[in-house]
Amino acid sequence: FRAWIPINNSNIHGYNGTFDGGEHTVSSLYFNNINTKYVGLFGNVASSGKVANVGVIDTYFNGYSYIGGVVGNNSGTVSGCYNTSTVMGSMNGGGFNTSDYIGGVVGYNSGTVSDCYNNGSVSGSVSIGGVVGYNSGIVSGCYNIGNISGDSRIGGVVGYNNNYISDDSPAIVTGCYNNGNVSGSLYVGGIVGNNRDIV
Repeated sequence: FRAWIPINNSNIHGYNGTFDGGEHTVSSLYFNNINTKYVGLFGNVASSGKVANVGVIDTYFNGYSYIGGVVGNNSGTVSGCYNTSTVMGSMNGGGFNTSDYIGGVVGYNSGTVSDCYNNGSVSGSVSIGGVVGYNSGIVSGCYNIGNISGDSRIGGVVGYNNNYISDDSPAIVTGCYNNGNVSGSLYVGGIVGNNRDIV
């Protein structure tokens, strides 16, 4: 493992460029700080940002919120990416009573995630998904074959599907499937744990 600082892990300035991995992989990254948000290969991708065609393998990411194997928080476009690593959220005992928005590929998505998959272990407390933890955008053509676990709103593809900001732009999950193990105590589903929009 090599110590990793996520690219653009600020909630103020997300990555707004275009990264195309050309079907290559990134491996042996290590991040373990349970006081930190926006963790992944990229911590935060802005609405104009694009991340494509890269796999994250043999890697360990542990934070407490907005954690993804490829992107922690996505407002832009993530396509053709995959994760085969351990992605988890941990409560830090400092007043944060949940570890939420944890996904194998993207932790929190308000943009578009397409043609991505997860074959890693994903765990946390609330809004935990094999591909996306919390989706308020579009997730299409994605699948999960990894082990997903948590407490509430746990889904094989998406943990929580809900656009609470705009009724004119619903959260959508389409053309996806799950063949992994999914476990939790409340709102648990093979595709979506808790759905309040369109699946």
